[in-house]
Order: sequence, then structure tokens, then C-alpha cells
Amino acid sequence: MREGVWNSFAVYADDTVVGHVMWGRDEDGSHWIGGTLIDGAEQGKGVGRAAARTLMGWLADRDDCRVLRLSYHPDNAAAGHL
Repeated sequence: MREGVWNSFAVYADDTVVGHVMWGRDEDGSHWIGGTLIDGAEQGKGVGRAAARTLMGWLADRDDCRVLRLSYHPDNAAAGHL
């Protein structure tokens, strides 16, 4: 249903893929970060935070980015903390 809206990036730690993050742009022009996954062995090391900050900076530098939002399930305490 959202094909063409969401874009996927790999998350690397050095030369190893350790996760996945998605970003999208809605019809109203808002940009979203969602669908972030970090390998269990890498969790708690700041990889997710670094990926979110990197993607936020990259999106904020885009000329078409006026609003940036993060989506997560309210039961996901780790995502809420992030």
C-alpha cells in the first residue's frame, strides 16, 4: 500500500550490516522515520541512536524537508526512549 513512499537504508557498524531503517515522505510533505531494526547483538551500543541522528540530519538537509516525524509503537519502550 505504501510502495513508492517508503525508502530503505541499511545500518552499518564498520563494514557489517547490523540493521535497517526506513524513511518516507507523505503527500502533505512531511518526512517520517519508521521501521528501524537493529540486530540484537548490537542493541544497547548506541547504533540505533546514531542511525536515527544520521538519518535526521540527512533528511533535515533536504530542500523539501519542512517537517520530520518519528513513528513507533507506544508499547516499544526502547523506541520511546530513543
